[in-house]
Parts: sequence; C-alpha cells; structure tokens
Amino acid sequence: MTKSNEFELDNEKKQIIANDLGLPLSNITDVERMYAKIKRGMKEQYLAHLIRTLENQLKEITENKFFQIVVQPVPAEDENLEVSCAEYVEKCYFVIYYPENMHGRQLRVQLAHELGHLFLIECFNAIKDNEHYDEKSNTEPLSTLFGLLAIMDKNDYYIKKNIKIFYILHGKLSKKTLHY
Repeated sequence: MTKSNEFELDNEKKQIIANDLGLPLSNITDVERMYAKIKRGMKEQYLAHLIRTLENQLKEITENKFFQIVVQPVPAEDENLEVSCAEYVEKCYFVIYYPENMHGRQLRVQLAHELGHLFLIECFNAIKDNEHYDEKSNTEPLSTLFGLLAIMDKNDYYIKKNIKIFYILHGKLSKKTLHY
C-alpha cells in the first residue's frame, strides 16, 4: 500500500471492512455513497466549531435547550442582500443570511462578524454589569473585533493541527501526545 492512496477506500479495503464487520460488501458501498452526500455539505459548514460552541453556551445563558443558530444562503438573484445580515428572536434563535455566491473567505469573515453581534447581546451582557448591548446599540466595532479573534483562532487551530500531523507522519511525535 502506497502513501498516495493510504486513505482512499478502494474495493480491497471495502472487502476487508465488510469481512471484519460481518457485512455484505453492498452495505459498505451503500454507506460510502450516502456518506459522500453528507461530505459534500460539510464544505458549506463555515465556522461550524464556533457556531456549535456559541450555540451550546447560549442554550445555558438563555435557559433554552432548543436555542439554535442557523446559517442560511439566499439566492444570488436577490438584489436586496449583498452582504450578510442576521435576524434574532431573543432567547430563541439567531439566523444569519448571506448571498449564496459569496466567496468562502469573505463568508467566514461575515459570519464571524454577525456571530459577534449575538455574542455581545447575549454572552457579553451576561457578564458585564455596567454595559448593555441590544439590537439598537452600535455593536459594529466590537462585533468586528470578535470576528477577527474568531478567524485568527480558527487559523491558529488549523496551523497547530497541521504541524502535529506533519510530525506524526514523519515519526517525530506519537499520537498519544496529541491534544487539540
């Protein structure tokens, strides 16, 4: 087995998996095909770690275990939306809308900025006694700061992860020492 196809699931590997799990080969192929559909959608999940972490914190802060953050593309034909915008129903949900044709890098920055507004309104207010932010406050500068911190943290996370993977692949770091 060469390193170039080490992580590819070829027919030989599928048969080994089928034998080890006691399943017919057709089940392995079916699950692989269904997973491919899920995998295509993963590319659209920009800042998913940040969104889920913030969402979980907001479930506690709002005391609403169903609190949800939704990221929703809008058809490119809609001329009313050139940048992202958000809708917030207090203590219930937060929806970020963006043009479906927005470039990935710009989208990440826009999402992080919009999440900054939610952070200020709910999380920041929960810990700051002398300041209060709501939908009418000028939260643009602090939301931008939050967005910058989120993007820098994400980039730092992946740089550190890639360095660790490099060292593992070259035998200079054991998998047991990995902590993300």
